[in-house]
Amino acid sequence: MSGSPPMLRRTGDAVALVTLLVPYALLAHRFWFVTDDAYISFRYARHWAMGMGLRFNPDDAQPVEGFSNFLWVALATLCESVGIPPEQVLLWLSFSCGALLLIWVFRVLRDTGLDPLASLVATAFAGWSPAYALHASTGLETLPYSLVMFALFHRLVIREQGIDMRGALICGVALTLLRVEGFFWWILMLALCSATRARAGQDWRRPVAILATCAVLLAVAVTAARVLHFGDPIPNTVRAKAGFGPERLARGFAYLAHFLTTFVTPAAFLVAAPWCGYRSLTPRTTAAIGMALAIWGYAVAVGGDFMAMGRFLVPSLAFVALTIGAALAQIDRQRVPVLGIALVTLMVGFLPAWNLHLAPERLRSHFHIHGATPYITDYERFVFQRENALRWVRRGQALARFSDPSPRPSVVLGAIGATGYYSGLTVFDQHGLIDREVARQPVKSGAIPGHERYVSPGFFLARSPTFLFAELSDGASPAAIARTLQRNAQVLRKAGLEESYVPRALRLDGPEERQHPEYLLVGQRIPAGRDPDRAWRRYERTQTQLSGSGATR
Repeated sequence: MSGSPPMLRRTGDAVALVTLLVPYALLAHRFWFVTDDAYISFRYARHWAMGMGLRFNPDDAQPVEGFSNFLWVALATLCESVGIPPEQVLLWLSFSCGALLLIWVFRVLRDTGLDPLASLVATAFAGWSPAYALHASTGLETLPYSLVMFALFHRLVIREQGIDMRGALICGVALTLLRVEGFFWWILMLALCSATRARAGQDWRRPVAILATCAVLLAVAVTAARVLHFGDPIPNTVRAKAGFGPERLARGFAYLAHFLTTFVTPAAFLVAAPWCGYRSLTPRTTAAIGMALAIWGYAVAVGGDFMAMGRFLVPSLAFVALTIGAALAQIDRQRVPVLGIALVTLMVGFLPAWNLHLAPERLRSHFHIHGATPYITDYERFVFQRENALRWVRRGQALARFSDPSPRPSVVLGAIGATGYYSGLTVFDQHGLIDREVARQPVKSGAIPGHERYVSPGFFLARSPTFLFAELSDGASPAAIARTLQRNAQVLRKAGLEESYVPRALRLDGPEERQHPEYLLVGQRIPAGRDPDRAWRRYERTQTQLSGSGATR
């Protein structure tokens, strides 16, 4: 990228950067995983690479925009087109973007005259955060997005030589295409650029006017392309997730409060920003503070996110680091004690990576935003995300194994990513990310963030799904599986579906060390012309055998 820092010439800087990047890499390795939502982008990419266009379900009459990261999908498509699994490339790309962003922030602080140690400490408030390190993987675009956002800010606001129009245009286009809300950050940074350059007495009107015109023209072009391909000017993800109101705003504030009380180190921004204002608030520091606050405000306004460790807040960490660096630059006395306190704060910031916390659980749980589910820490939520994704990969592989590929079978799912990617089945989405009809359903009060719309499997009965539900037994004993089968049978009978669907337990081949065989538990449609009584008799034999020996295949 054109704004990348020059080759380091001083030993002190090189040592500081190694000291900065090694903990970042170790933390990223600790959290390395692919989250379920990433597979949504990967499935769109696979179909695009196969010539089906941007579609989640190839047999949909009208494609639905169930993603918010077009450029990331395009990169995944390049991987798919050459036969490389996207996660093998995109996770490393994300990690590398995170490292480059840290180097860039460090160089910006050094260029302001801050010494290597203070620059290292300030930048570490981003790079040594478990939240930053976790999102170095996941398969999503969080850190590449953070890098492009900072790059645009640098080209517009920080660059000593004035506005870099070409670099800003490239970064602005990338930001707009990388995330659906990227256009609004481009416009905000143009406003910050205008204020900053005006206070510095630099020419800004013509460059800003040209860039603003380009931003609007790009937004119009993207909207037109969206209408032409998807038949909708607004991404379906926005329809499914967006909304406003007091409940969402309160949840957003709780999301931010939980982030600050869990990780502690970003809260140093709340000390650094007023200190800069008290001592000497430069236009560029003001803009950096404004960006951090704007990102926090955005996260609050949208009501937060269900993923672990503050995904929506991670892009603010680079601007938090700039603010802390500016505050350290204002300290001319007691420099050593202040840096010592900062380093201790950073060490405390490591604790959540091992599920240890400075703030008591009673305080953190007060900001619980995940609906009716019990409170768990962000580390436990990361484990939950990782294990869910792995389980849903196995579920997708199992569905592919037990499905006749012609005609294309279908399944009703709440989590559509990994299972959709690995099964290849048509997916009916209970949360509406890829379904316009579900996305227009009323918001469910108290729902998990990002899952405000929800319909039961029965919503899709008119579409005759092959599998009304599908879950893995997760190592349950044969007797427990028999009881689950019985409950599934009761649900189907209560809904009056015994003529159409039957519960089944399909045994999977698994590792020999498993205590019990694993099963795929489904509600399977009875084919037309097949005797329902015969299907239910097979169910009864399976249940009896599971209740006895558990040896049924």
